[in-house]
Amino acid sequence: MRIALLTMIEPAGAGDGERRAFLRIGGQTIARHQVALALKLECQRIICVGAGIGGRTTELQKMAEGSGARLEVVANVQEAAAGISDNDEMIALADGLFVGPGVPTSLREQGFAVYVLHADAASKGFERLDLEAAAAGIVHVPGRLATRLRELPADYDAVSGLTRIALQSGIARRKLAVEDQIGTIWKLVSSETEAQALEPEWLRLQLGNSSGGEPSRWLARNAVMAFGPSLLHAGSGSRISLAAFVAALLIGAFSIWFGLVWLALIVAAFAWILHHAAFMLVGAEEATHPGRNWTPIASLMAGCLVDLEILFIVITASGMTEWPGLFGPAFPPIALLLLMRIVPKIIGHGGRGWMEDRAVLCLVLVAAHAFGIVLPCVEILSVLFLIAALASIGARPRLTTA
Repeated sequence: MRIALLTMIEPAGAGDGERRAFLRIGGQTIARHQVALALKLECQRIICVGAGIGGRTTELQKMAEGSGARLEVVANVQEAAAGISDNDEMIALADGLFVGPGVPTSLREQGFAVYVLHADAASKGFERLDLEAAAAGIVHVPGRLATRLRELPADYDAVSGLTRIALQSGIARRKLAVEDQIGTIWKLVSSETEAQALEPEWLRLQLGNSSGGEPSRWLARNAVMAFGPSLLHAGSGSRISLAAFVAALLIGAFSIWFGLVWLALIVAAFAWILHHAAFMLVGAEEATHPGRNWTPIASLMAGCLVDLEILFIVITASGMTEWPGLFGPAFPPIALLLLMRIVPKIIGHGGRGWMEDRAVLCLVLVAAHAFGIVLPCVEILSVLFLIAALASIGARPRLTTA
């Protein structure tokens, strides 16, 4: 059995009145981030070391059980050694260690190791091992060595003790690869100030650098980078953004009801940007929910709600009182909105972001509404999308057979 050992003892910086493990990054405690890492490393049992923290680990226990693991709380390292057999293996994480996002490649490698960083890391709180290396805060040892935790004093640091036991027993050092330290964060967090300082970088790595060429996604990403860290730290990031998205849809619906087409289009454009921002924050929050990945489906459904609102706006703008045929004035916007989902995937180049951006569409329709040609504009756009798809398909090289 693979066991994770998480230490939750050390107090945070002076005046914080909190333990390092319960400082928050991205709206979630470091302890939760560590449990998520342990689950990604396929640990079946998680031991949290810390007296008086039982009442604060209920959520962590539910999280572990939801992934098929077992989480337990012990008061000291001697109790942590109970129930460990020689056939087990243990991965121990230092108190306050924050690794994210994702799991560095080196941690997925097979074999036991004491992970190390360059000696300069000692100035950032990591324990110096010698002139060339500092402990990285993670050690992977066999069960026969983990059982020796019972030999340590009750108040001894578990990771420091395991590091020394492992090195004395001949467990190899494994220096974290350079690529593991690029595109991720590897830091010992010891104060609330340090935790807050990490949030923008963590969020930037969660969101990635690409906006897909879509102007709305670019605007949403910049808004999330500006306001997301404070919203996530307060624990209300996605809820506030999702509420704003729903509010925009409702305002748009009332605008349609009163025939204010121009206002409805502007609000729909704003709703599309909020839709991107909200699900960027939801996706960031899901980083500490292993196995839960409903964001893509929920984002698709929210996008369809914006499409539905645009559909009714175009129908209202058409001014048609009769409903000729099966779809009537609804057919052109239905066709266009479907093409906006299909054609960008066919084209597959830099312009696709603009082609699937509903906010850009709404602004084009605002201009068309000023001239009273919303429905003709939708029809022309549909034809242009079809031409673009056919041109893209025709430009592709064809396979030939000998």
